[in-house]
Amino acid sequence: MNNKRLLIINRILKYEWDYFLRKFKPIEILYLFISIFAFVITGLGDTQSFFIGDSSPIPDTWTILKNTTNIRIISILVLVVPSLLAIQFERQQRNKENNDIVKVIKEYVIPNTNHYLSNFQDEIKNNFQIETRVSLWIPVRLNCFHWNLQMICKTSNVPEQELEASFDLDEGVIGYTYLRNRGRYKLETVDVSNSDKLPSSYVHLKDENKLLITSDIKGVLALLSFQGGSIVGLLAIDVNDINDLSIIEKVELHTLAVGMMTHHNEDIQLLWRMKNRL
Repeated sequence: MNNKRLLIINRILKYEWDYFLRKFKPIEILYLFISIFAFVITGLGDTQSFFIGDSSPIPDTWTILKNTTNIRIISILVLVVPSLLAIQFERQQRNKENNDIVKVIKEYVIPNTNHYLSNFQDEIKNNFQIETRVSLWIPVRLNCFHWNLQMICKTSNVPEQELEASFDLDEGVIGYTYLRNRGRYKLETVDVSNSDKLPSSYVHLKDENKLLITSDIKGVLALLSFQGGSIVGLLAIDVNDINDLSIIEKVELHTLAVGMMTHHNEDIQLLWRMKNRL
């Protein structure tokens, strides 16, 4: 197994672990079940006494409710079921709150982030021959142990259809940059104007993504955003004029891009949580 494959597996495992901790909150669940267990242990005797104790209001003729085994099962159910219902109710309330948060993020954070990207585009446009494109990509969980990179925010000159693209973690410039960058705020510039000069580890777009992504891109500058030790967002600045390739390599542009990402890092983390319903 090559190093790239190991890196992909390592990142997927980190995402899955983070997803598990956020989605299921194992410590909280463990605490609840310990509480239920303690509640059953302390309350089991009193509950059984209600049915088979000397002062039980249950008539002796109701033999089914005087059987010790039956009463033990019934008593456990009486103690456990309300607790489980309470947990389920709390989970439903939390899901409702999460849905409300997702709605707010969709209505406000995404439009605001699009606005920030457009402002950034205006800030740098005088440096280029042709207007550049700016987009934000997020790692998204498609199913268990299957994560892709998807565009979630963009400037107005990026076609809507590109939001439908879904890249493997090593696919295209986005995937190549995603795997190459292992440090905070490390930038990567990729020249895609000549396929013969692409790195040996570069993976070309799948056919379905080729249909969605603009084909005249000449180069891309990309920068990652982290949460803890995991990548939660990737800012991409791409140009479609060969003369602009040297511009995206300039330190001045890199400084502006880092400033953009650091200033909106919390928004990017919210977008990652929204996209993965966390």
